[in-house]
Amino acid sequence: MSDPMPRILVIDNRPANLLTLRTTLAPEFELQFAGSGAQGLAMAAESPPDLILIDIMMSEMDGYETCRRLKADPRLQDIPMIFVTALGEAGTARTGPVPGPADTVFTPPIIAEITRRRIRNLLHREQLRRAAENYRKQLATREQALLESEAFTRTILNSLTENLAVLDSQGVIVSVNRAWQRFAEENGAPGLATDSVGISYRSVCMAAAGQPGGDEALLAWAGIEAVLTRTQPHFSHEYSCNAPDQARWFRMRVDPMLAPCEGVVVVHEDITRSKEAENALREQEAFFRLITENLEGFVAVLDIEGRRVYNSPSYARLLGNRNLCGTSSFEDIHPADRERVVGAFHATVATGIGHHLEFRFVTADGGTRLIESRGGAIRDNAGRIKRVVVVSHDVTERRAAEEKIHHLAFYDALTQLPNRLLLNDRLQQTMAASKRSACYGALMFIDLDNFKPLNDRHGHAVGDLLLIEAAHRLKTCVRAADTVARFGGDEFVVILSDLHTDRIESSTQAAIVAEKIRIRLSEPYLLTIRCEGTTDTRIEHHCTASIGVTLFLDHVVNLDDLLKRADTGMYQAKQAGRNLIRFHDEKDGVD
Repeated sequence: MSDPMPRILVIDNRPANLLTLRTTLAPEFELQFAGSGAQGLAMAAESPPDLILIDIMMSEMDGYETCRRLKADPRLQDIPMIFVTALGEAGTARTGPVPGPADTVFTPPIIAEITRRRIRNLLHREQLRRAAENYRKQLATREQALLESEAFTRTILNSLTENLAVLDSQGVIVSVNRAWQRFAEENGAPGLATDSVGISYRSVCMAAAGQPGGDEALLAWAGIEAVLTRTQPHFSHEYSCNAPDQARWFRMRVDPMLAPCEGVVVVHEDITRSKEAENALREQEAFFRLITENLEGFVAVLDIEGRRVYNSPSYARLLGNRNLCGTSSFEDIHPADRERVVGAFHATVATGIGHHLEFRFVTADGGTRLIESRGGAIRDNAGRIKRVVVVSHDVTERRAAEEKIHHLAFYDALTQLPNRLLLNDRLQQTMAASKRSACYGALMFIDLDNFKPLNDRHGHAVGDLLLIEAAHRLKTCVRAADTVARFGGDEFVVILSDLHTDRIESSTQAAIVAEKIRIRLSEPYLLTIRCEGTTDTRIEHHCTASIGVTLFLDHVVNLDDLLKRADTGMYQAKQAGRNLIRFHDEKDGVD
């Protein structure tokens, strides 16, 4: 791909000059023209060019002032600028020097090739300047990064609790960390702490060979030498190094330096605590059993195949009193959830990362309980995953309570239809779907026409029966993807989604559904009144509905206005005699 043409902004109010410059420069450069200094300033600020040509003699704002203002803008001050002037103007218009570094002046006659060459030279100079500036910045960045990297590395090494020394290919110490120095000072070798660098590690081991435990020092050097000569890739060794008042254990690790560096890294890690932990393991196991056997929840220890190694006594509540040791922990999981649980278990074995799961558990009597569990891996001394511990709780009652609370929050307690809160959410979702599909949706506002007399005559309990039946009838008139909600009292809202991309066709579809609803709701209601201690009474009630409908597409109308439109249509149906359908029209209120 060829480089884009350099872009030149010409600021000149003389048409003859503009024509001359266009003829001279257009074949090689992309030109933009400004007829005044103010226009040139605005164009340069909006899209900085590669070079600016300025006529000195312009009305309102001359070339000198235009140049000064351009140079005052930090984004434009380094752009090459050339004055264009008639002969003698440069000297008569302003006695001061041309502002800005390395700017120049063109005077007639303008010779095309010379002009283009001078412009190319200025642009090339600017390219070189920018390249040099970028190089200086990159060099400074790299130098700073190197200093930060060295400081970062030294900080990390000194923060390590392990004693660390770096040896060259001959086994000479070239660097130690602060922990190494402290260890040497605390163990009676202050000279080694301050003067370790430059000492042969072999001589350190040989000096220790004559001391108690000297065989360990000789073994350590043999391992270092094996890694230095590449006869083995790594070396690790545990040894005792007892202080007068404490028995201590260390682990020595020797790893080769990464190419192209030569030498090895020697790390001495104090593992006294882990050794002491091994001695306390049996006490911890007894403690673990004491805890798990008194927990309300369920604790299971599994091998890496998922077989049960230990189960807390509480499992008897789920599985009965049977011996679980060695059985599969997956066989009592509900078949629909089993594969998911098995997959999570194997992922924990592979990665050591536990999972938080919910699944159904089949109890001894054939029932199901909802179980919430968290798993964790137990590793051996070599870091291999040996066991998986699973702690579980029966959350059946809690989940049922949460679902009940959720239902109460989003559904009408009487009709079990979505309430206003869920209606708003469903309407927003339908409007978003309309945007994606470009299909119209419809909103219907429905009010029962003859509801209040029923309440007045028979009481609210009977009115509730009618509302329940009306809700049932509404749901039979729409698709599963549509929404029927109770808005309040005897008012209902229906949302139709995904109708048609054509408004007329969508209106026809909505009208068909609205008419179906109107007919269905106008059918007689047979309501049974049950009173304790008396015979049930059955009444027949006739109740129609007034329906307002409005179409929508995307988010052209907000949610509140959309409801108002449908509500307006419903009131128009009421005023026109009830038991009618009215479409809202933005112009006159009725389609």
